[in-house]
Amino acid sequence: MTIVAAYKQGDTVSIVSDFRASFHVEQVDAILKYFQVDDRMGFFTAGSVLAWKEAADHIRSIANQINVSNVATEDGPLHSGLRRIVERFPVSKRDRYPLFGGIGVYWDKDTQQTVYFELRGELSQGLLIRPLQDGITVLGSGSGIPGIQELLTQKIQYHLIRNQGFYPKDAAEYLRNVLKGAMKACGPSSFEKFGISPIFSIAGMNPSGFRMEGEELIGHLYSGGVKGHPYHYSFERVENQIILNNHLSNTTIPLQDVSSFQHNGTIGLEFDPEGLTTGFDPMNYVSGDVIYILSQDVGPTYVERRVCKTHPVACMDNRFSVADPQYQDIGYRVVHNLPQKEKDSFQQTLTIGMIVKPENRAAFEQGIHENIMNHEWLCQFVENYADIFGSNVSECKESGE
Repeated sequence: MTIVAAYKQGDTVSIVSDFRASFHVEQVDAILKYFQVDDRMGFFTAGSVLAWKEAADHIRSIANQINVSNVATEDGPLHSGLRRIVERFPVSKRDRYPLFGGIGVYWDKDTQQTVYFELRGELSQGLLIRPLQDGITVLGSGSGIPGIQELLTQKIQYHLIRNQGFYPKDAAEYLRNVLKGAMKACGPSSFEKFGISPIFSIAGMNPSGFRMEGEELIGHLYSGGVKGHPYHYSFERVENQIILNNHLSNTTIPLQDVSSFQHNGTIGLEFDPEGLTTGFDPMNYVSGDVIYILSQDVGPTYVERRVCKTHPVACMDNRFSVADPQYQDIGYRVVHNLPQKEKDSFQQTLTIGMIVKPENRAAFEQGIHENIMNHEWLCQFVENYADIFGSNVSECKESGE
């Protein structure tokens, strides 16, 4: 599966898409989710790769029947042909997400008109086509990320106000960062669950044409202000071949577009140079229907703590659950110039899940803001607190005896 997320304003569209193709239980990060039909039509695809391969062949065969007036109509040749493919496409019990979707564009050079449209359907069921609306559109399995439509809408509005206008490349980069943050908050396992790669391409479309950005990214992931996992990777064209290149591991993955993709049987080909699919997973700390998360930053002269609350959400017709990415802050405090012995009791920068029994949740939530730095109080409410801090905190040792 995949995600295609777009923001449209007037005649310009910013797009974020991933690189993952799913074949039953197997997933590979090796596909470019865009293909073009001569110089008039382009498609960002979401859903079944095999169905889109057939669809791409059909689109090319009827391209001369498609025009600016019928490209996004329900009785036009594009929709009629694709609907037949989708409705009769076989679906097996092993197909995790039998979705079919996409965002298309038609450029009419003679009339200088541009039409953007959205395809949204389900294999063996049906397909809808409609003009792409202004604002946020999310397609593919990624549309099942809890609250993603509302979150991207809220964030892009903030971005546009802060930047005093719509700059397509900046908007796409911002949407990508929000999307990565949301999936990481769902838990690093969410990438595999939704069938979405942990890296994304950005692109833009306007009446002049289409542009997908080649990029080279170098940096470190930061956790609590501490420099962590380094990364250096690129998405680029080398000798007429578009590739993903991890410069630190010397791993190169050639990309094929969906219309020409050939599955070679490679199992588990994941491209994760930023390490987003590993690390703390809130889904390992579910207490009934609640997840509590402690984020701690220990600096040279301060200790900062934040406790958040979220809950597991069933997704994709209850196939799996992830953490709701919109956490609720229930406690926060930063303390400066602690005595060294007391500062040492907090150990290091970290993020942990906290297990609290159902009967203690109300008292825990009521008192956490005031007692967020109080080891003894936390040991009484958090089942696994002593496991993390007990070796350096006498109160935890005593409470555990």
